[in-house]
Amino acid sequence: MNIQLIIPALFLFVNCSGGGVIINRDVQPDIIPYEEGIRILWDYQTLTNISDSEHSSFYPRMTTLTSGEMLSVYESEASIVLSRSDDNGKSWTQGEKIAKPEGIVRASVPEIIELRNGEILVAYNTRPPQNNDNEQLRFGLKVIKSLNQGNSWSDPINVYEGGHTWHRGVWEPVMMQLDDELLLFFANEHPYSESEDQEISFVKSDDDGLTWSQPKTVSYRKGHRDGMPVPVKLQNSGEIRIAIEDNGIFGGEFKPVILGFSSQEALSDSMISGRSNNRWRALTEDDQLAEHEYGGAPYLVQIPSGETILSFQSTKDRDVAWNFSTMAVAIGDHDGKNFSRVTEPFRVGRTQSAMWNSLHVKNDNTVTAVTSTNAFSNDGKSEIYSIDGRILSDIIIPNGNITKETASTLSEKGLQTIARMGAYSPVSASVYALKDSEYLHLGFKVNNRAANNSTEFESTDLMIANGLLYEDEISEGMFKVSYDREGRVTSYEGKNGKWSPMEEDLKTNVFRDSDHEKEVMISIPLSGIGLESDPPNAIGLNANLNVRNVSSTEIINETLGGNKEFRPSTWSKAIILNNNE
Repeated sequence: MNIQLIIPALFLFVNCSGGGVIINRDVQPDIIPYEEGIRILWDYQTLTNISDSEHSSFYPRMTTLTSGEMLSVYESEASIVLSRSDDNGKSWTQGEKIAKPEGIVRASVPEIIELRNGEILVAYNTRPPQNNDNEQLRFGLKVIKSLNQGNSWSDPINVYEGGHTWHRGVWEPVMMQLDDELLLFFANEHPYSESEDQEISFVKSDDDGLTWSQPKTVSYRKGHRDGMPVPVKLQNSGEIRIAIEDNGIFGGEFKPVILGFSSQEALSDSMISGRSNNRWRALTEDDQLAEHEYGGAPYLVQIPSGETILSFQSTKDRDVAWNFSTMAVAIGDHDGKNFSRVTEPFRVGRTQSAMWNSLHVKNDNTVTAVTSTNAFSNDGKSEIYSIDGRILSDIIIPNGNITKETASTLSEKGLQTIARMGAYSPVSASVYALKDSEYLHLGFKVNNRAANNSTEFESTDLMIANGLLYEDEISEGMFKVSYDREGRVTSYEGKNGKWSPMEEDLKTNVFRDSDHEKEVMISIPLSGIGLESDPPNAIGLNANLNVRNVSSTEIINETLGGNKEFRPSTWSKAIILNNNE
């Protein structure tokens, strides 16, 4: 009988009949890749209150005009409200009501688009009271139009009319312009008078929104409620992707789902059923929501580099009802699939919420998350907040030499910034790196100057894993260095799925340790992570920034771009430049 023992570099075959150990150097275990692709790093310093009103506000949407001015629309006091920014979203004007209620029929859930001819359209939902029995007060979809950059608006234009009772409504309009056609998608209960079913429909206009066609079904799952559509035309293929919420794909709770159409013609000529292969769960298997977890109200965009970005409101790991959801953002591929690297842009407690969210692509390197939340309010009202997320592309660790042994900062030493963290408080930390002939030098620079009375720096953790990952757990060849607010540096090594304190700490230089700024450099011998000769061109890298809530002593943890500390395969792939690069 032969017993096969697996070790990282080779297989051992033990012949129990006395033949000894046979080493087969040709058979290698599988190497687990580190997760490639971009990350989104949210920046608390850009957190902005858009609504700034004494009244609760909901359902924000944002666009940047060709002029460079930014517009945001949202719902407040049963009206559609418009705010402007002429400084790239740093500040916003007082909201102006551009569509008001018609008696007791609310103007709700707006969407905004600038057409190719420069006209601006805002679509919204008319919504009667929940107990309405007056057949004259009906659900509907309307648009208003501006020909002068939003300074004045037309009278409402009727797009489509639903029923007068809830369960016969039409909801959540969203627009996209394809060629010479303007399409408006919406969630549609109106066809299903004998059930609570709901489909996704669209109507189209060939005169820039003045007149509209009858609706066509986009998707329908019998016995369920497809809802809240957001479409994107993919940059390279021209295919159409539509994010929806679907409460029939896994359990009874809504999950984020993508509908795929091969072309504009396919969108017009076909419908996606509940069992269609053109309907798929948005998240990767590792990031799927549990059956009982809610993930609704999705929003989909594509950034200039081609990745698709999806937001949804979620109860994952919160153990709360759906109306206490928070905003989650996931990164997908160029085809609108395989969404992973999930982050939460806003810090929201379990008794708070961040809902009815949207995304806006601000520029090549920035995506803005917009939410209606009570997390920052003193009196519990819902406010409109935005925050910018910086796109972190490939992490490149330069090859070079320490430029000045007596230097007093990481920059003077020659290390270069590779990432910046600071999503949940004014405390921020920049990650630095440099490789020379003996060491991989890594550093943290903590900026505590802007810390407020509620939060302060607690600690940072920096983790590194060798280039060849054989098991997706903390193991040999992995190191973690922690630096805390008391100036203590602790080194750990990976063993059997855990971090174990090292008998001898890694080489460390603390350059600055004050209440306001802290800088520390850790030098890891290349031999310890398999980089002493011709190294692999990449390693795994992860980091944590931990901030302490002063009043509750709660530790607020931020991990680098949604990486999972005890799943090294999710760590960022860091490319190491060799001597000749």
